[in-house]
Amino acid sequence: MNTFRIFSLLLVISLAGCANHDNNTVIIHSMPADSIFTEINIFENDPDHDNIVFEGGKTCQFPIDSVVVRHFSSNSNGNEFYTQIFITPGDSVSFKTIPKETGNSQYDILFEGKNAAHYNYVSQKWKAIPREEEPDYFFNPNVNLLEYKQQLKDYRDRENKFLLNYKKGNTVSVDFINYASAEINNLYAFKLYQAAYFNKCGIPKGYLDDAIITQNPLSVYTLEALKFKYIYCSPDVNMERIYNAVLNEVHSKFHSTLLSTLINYFAQNGDRAYKKSLLQVMEQIEKTSTDSTLLAAVQEYRPYYLLSGTMLPDTILDKTYLRSFQNDQKITLRQLLNNYKNTAIYLDFWASWCGPCRQMNRSSAENKSYFAEKNIAVVYISVDENESAWLQAAKDDHITENQYLLLGYNDYPIYGYLKIGKSGIPRYVLFNKNHEIEILRAPRPVDCTFRELKGIIERYPEKFISERPVVKNTTIVKKEPQKESISKEDYTDSRKFTVKTIYHDNFGIFSSPANYADAWGTPRTPAKNWQ
Repeated sequence: MNTFRIFSLLLVISLAGCANHDNNTVIIHSMPADSIFTEINIFENDPDHDNIVFEGGKTCQFPIDSVVVRHFSSNSNGNEFYTQIFITPGDSVSFKTIPKETGNSQYDILFEGKNAAHYNYVSQKWKAIPREEEPDYFFNPNVNLLEYKQQLKDYRDRENKFLLNYKKGNTVSVDFINYASAEINNLYAFKLYQAAYFNKCGIPKGYLDDAIITQNPLSVYTLEALKFKYIYCSPDVNMERIYNAVLNEVHSKFHSTLLSTLINYFAQNGDRAYKKSLLQVMEQIEKTSTDSTLLAAVQEYRPYYLLSGTMLPDTILDKTYLRSFQNDQKITLRQLLNNYKNTAIYLDFWASWCGPCRQMNRSSAENKSYFAEKNIAVVYISVDENESAWLQAAKDDHITENQYLLLGYNDYPIYGYLKIGKSGIPRYVLFNKNHEIEILRAPRPVDCTFRELKGIIERYPEKFISERPVVKNTTIVKKEPQKESISKEDYTDSRKFTVKTIYHDNFGIFSSPANYADAWGTPRTPAKNWQ
């Protein structure tokens, strides 16, 4: 037995005798050599739960009532490690960090002790199947969806094969196997739904038929997959039907988060098309739920959603200052809107440092001709703090027209009023011709979402589309001055007609033989003359 195993065994025996140790206490000890990690974190995705923090080379103890899955990581002085651990009440393990072969301050984790196989699974899987090989639509958005689906299937098969071999070589619990299997299936479903969300208008038939979500509360990807299935990818905009589907088809553990996401997502979109059903769902939640998180979501987002159909208040219009790209003039938001009277506005919040914003600027250029045809103004407001970076990016992306910089954006109320910070950028807001907010988070001007945006505009053309003034054909026909008519009798009247001698031949007409030259420039006498 090597030194690490002997130390781990003595540690477990020693700690097992502590008075405060019971069947629910979990003990995780870091080896002394790992003292370079000044802060080690054990945490979950839920922000309402406190992180557990301890120091490398020390022992961490905490109670739990049931099996949980947690993130386990550290980033101290440039040294990093990350994994996920499956924790059972009563576990006692020790671990050490091992530098990866890359030698770039990245570390692997090795656990020993009771149920150590539950803790080592994820890090061992990532060694056998590197995370970099996991198919990701965001890094290859132009991939054919059927090809992408096959890549996901192949990756899922590799994970299932690894789990089968891991189960044969290690002692693991039934709960662990159920969790690990669910995680594999749910990652596959999540990735399929995610790709479908960004390709709503071009999903192959049957694409999501095998996107089956295993509703295991321990699986990290369960909730993410459910969000896409029931909310982001929902073909229905009847909020009551979505609400009832969540209550009837989804594990109760996920109800609060899913319904909070429903309220957040559709309220932030701010489309008035589903106003009645969304407000009814909010009212139903207030009547039946005791969940503080869900009730807080209703309280926060109902007034926000009701901004749809309203104009920006005076405090926003007069206290928001902008700098014009064209003339460097400082103006208020009210002055900006007054420049577009009786014109619908598609407001684009962006920044030079925002990669997706820059991509949108370039890829949407062709589509934005649609707005010009409909006489809808596309207005850009940058949230850059670096004015030079804003100016250069606007030039590089060819969006200098209707371009403005939000001055001191963190200090002005529009940023919080429209929840720009929460939704992130790029962010688009659609105003109708009266400058009332129609869509708080309008669809992006690219791909399928552009079709969705056009559908909104053309659903109510009277709200958005302005006919340009008809310019009549004003071609000016130049009138020739009327010539005075001359009769035969007038030829003898020297007051009306002057007798002239005109010389001519095949090359032209000349006033005098002295002025004549042939086609080669040689002076000649014309062949004949006449009066």
